[in-house]
Amino acid sequence: MQFTPHINNDIIKCRRIIIGENMNNRIEKVFKLADASVKRFARAKLSWQWGQGLFIYALSMIDSEFTQDKFALYIKQYYDRHIRIGYKINSQFALPAALSALWLYDKTKEIKYRKIGEAGAEYLKSAEKTADGIPYHSGGGIISRLYPESIRTDSIMMCGVFASIYAKYNDDNKIKETVSNLTKLFTKNLLDSDEHLLYHSYLTQIKTRYPLAKILWATDNAMTLWALSVLLENSEEKKEKEYTVELFRNLSGALLKYQRADGYFESVLNIINKTGKESSATMFIACAWFYGYRKGLLSVEYYRAAIRAFNAVTDDFEIKKGLLSMPYISAPAHPLLPPYLVMSRASDRHNGLAAAFLAALEYKRCIDDKAGISNYEIL
Repeated sequence: MQFTPHINNDIIKCRRIIIGENMNNRIEKVFKLADASVKRFARAKLSWQWGQGLFIYALSMIDSEFTQDKFALYIKQYYDRHIRIGYKINSQFALPAALSALWLYDKTKEIKYRKIGEAGAEYLKSAEKTADGIPYHSGGGIISRLYPESIRTDSIMMCGVFASIYAKYNDDNKIKETVSNLTKLFTKNLLDSDEHLLYHSYLTQIKTRYPLAKILWATDNAMTLWALSVLLENSEEKKEKEYTVELFRNLSGALLKYQRADGYFESVLNIINKTGKESSATMFIACAWFYGYRKGLLSVEYYRAAIRAFNAVTDDFEIKKGLLSMPYISAPAHPLLPPYLVMSRASDRHNGLAAAFLAALEYKRCIDDKAGISNYEIL
């Protein structure tokens, strides 16, 4: 199947109608950021890692939303390169990189893309697991030799999003079972009963959360909230869905009280005004709240809060080297070396860009589905 790098005139015309009638300027600004990001990052330089995988996935979701092939060639060439040079799925960090292979196979029917999805599913089935049956966070890579056996909150996103989407495309009982048990297994030891928020890590051999201090990292909680929205969208099992809805609402309520006056969230949620604003967490939370409101799971209070978050981040977009750019995206954190208080921030990290693209799509859907509340677009 041949892809063209640009959409045809009918789609351009359709998109202009959508933009004119149903999207505000900030949403369109995010889609311009997607265009800029594709120019900024050569597909040949994107690595086989979770952040880049989420970036590619978010681009595929933009194409799906607008029934276009604007980014399909970029996505296809990303996968073709990694097929050519060799890819591995030997840890959870690689699972998000496999996400859009499922989308691409559905689009092209080329077996080589289905094999990437199957490799991800095989990893989930065969990976070394903790006593509770959760895949060991660091997998079989070198990091697994340096870090104690553990589970980490970001694994809910790494494993859960892939597993739920794979299960949607494939009738695989083991993967469905993974999705069914996921949230309860992870939250058993990671959820703080007082705050209703999640710790970063749990060391299984010594049965303790880490860091030992109550440090509630925004990015982990934000990615988990977004992952829960994906699980809810793809879940079929009523009992598990009820638990996930309850967790989604409780986590949303806990996060709401930590939203800053300017709409952002701090890098560390419970250390107020000391760790700095963080844009990827803010956008993942906004995305999940837009979804929750649109699906009737959350009240209009969360819709308004999501808009404040979305507006805050998009208003900080800037121009770098002639291209639109998104700042204040924190680096990944390692629980044994917790640099939370001095977390480095940079522009255009891929996980933050993905969060912005996904949030813009959910905001657009809210406006499309709930035209009667469009007066809340600008606060």
